[in-house]
Amino acid sequence: MSRMVPAIATVLFLAAPPQDDLRTLTRAAFVNVRVVDVENSRILEGRTVQIEDGRIKSIHEAGKADLPPNTFSIDGAGKYLSPGLADMHVHHTGSGAFVTGSEPPLYGEQDLLLYLINGVTTVRNMSGMPLDIEIKRKLAAGEISGPHYYSSGPPLISVDRGLYIDTPQKARDVVAAQKRAGYDFIKMYCCFGGGLYAAIVQSAEENKIPLVGHVQLRLPLEDAFRLRSIEHLEMLPRYFNNELPDIKRQRHVVEQMLASHTFVCPTLLPFEGYKFLDVKTLSDHLARPEIAYIPTVTFDEEMNAIRKHESFLSDEKEAASTKRMFELGMQYAYFLHQQGVPLILGSDAGGIFPLVPGFSIHRELELLNLAGLSPMDALRTGTINVARFLGNSDTRGSIAENKESDVVLLDENPLVSISNTRTIRGVMIGKTWIDKAAIDRILLRLKKR
Repeated sequence: MSRMVPAIATVLFLAAPPQDDLRTLTRAAFVNVRVVDVENSRILEGRTVQIEDGRIKSIHEAGKADLPPNTFSIDGAGKYLSPGLADMHVHHTGSGAFVTGSEPPLYGEQDLLLYLINGVTTVRNMSGMPLDIEIKRKLAAGEISGPHYYSSGPPLISVDRGLYIDTPQKARDVVAAQKRAGYDFIKMYCCFGGGLYAAIVQSAEENKIPLVGHVQLRLPLEDAFRLRSIEHLEMLPRYFNNELPDIKRQRHVVEQMLASHTFVCPTLLPFEGYKFLDVKTLSDHLARPEIAYIPTVTFDEEMNAIRKHESFLSDEKEAASTKRMFELGMQYAYFLHQQGVPLILGSDAGGIFPLVPGFSIHRELELLNLAGLSPMDALRTGTINVARFLGNSDTRGSIAENKESDVVLLDENPLVSISNTRTIRGVMIGKTWIDKAAIDRILLRLKKR
């Protein structure tokens, strides 16, 4: 999704974080902690989770663990160890489909820490450019710190803006070029007809690169099931005349989705504020502490654009329509979850003003819970479901022996209230440990205003 209003950001690339903020631990142990087991939907009481070289070596009852010398001990008494979260729809470098790649990036490399300190250990960037390939390289080489980073290439679009695709041959060439460049996904935007869409799908299959993105409203809904993931759930109800979900009427659609193994990334959050079509909603968003982490130039330009178009803040007809889209999105999210269609967590951070990297994912979890998912099922959308989508559930997505140690230490139980994912005491990704004091220092350092 593109941002509400266009903006150009100036980003300061800050120095690497001090060593005492990001501690490298070859051996560590979370002692006497409660483990959130998302694979078996339970809490394991009183466990010691031993970490060695970035992997979970063992999980034992607290009194039975025999820790080797030089193990860094982390007190887990009264706390909860949960898998690291994923945000599978972010815009970190570019804002949307119309980015040319020449604009200054939305957020800098240092701002990747905003994800980590919010417990997000995996992100999928949905509007890529060459800078994202460089970010992936630097992360792999350990030159910068941040979450596991996946990125699409520049989104494909059928109108004369952005990465314009107007012939089947160009479609095939672009898909092959993005695969060679090292992108992880091909992002479909809009609004393709059958011939171009078929060429993109065929080339993606030939190049063995997953196709993700928007439902193409000019094509039958069945064509959407060629996508590995459907972005923005609010588009689906349009195929059903914006009617409420009903398994009797839509059973064939559900069966096709299940057979295709298509995942859905709902991104409910952008529509919660009804695109900020009233002054109070916008004011509420702007009062949140995380707004201080939006780059100053971006914030100022967004606010200037809003002031120039204040009429949309009181457009009751448009507000009612957008509100209806949000309500239907909530209901379809619960409906698809009930039918077994796998959901993956994404917030559109950076893509919609004023959603902020890292912070926004907690509200998306709350919205899934409000839609009807249990706290455990909401957590699963951002943990084990994502690992299954990415094909790495043998190494990530849950807390289990031999998996990578991407975990979040929480003060409160996220299964009592999903909002407790915000009560972060520390975050570990691989061998890197960030404790609460370091989180506070990083937050202070990354403030833009």
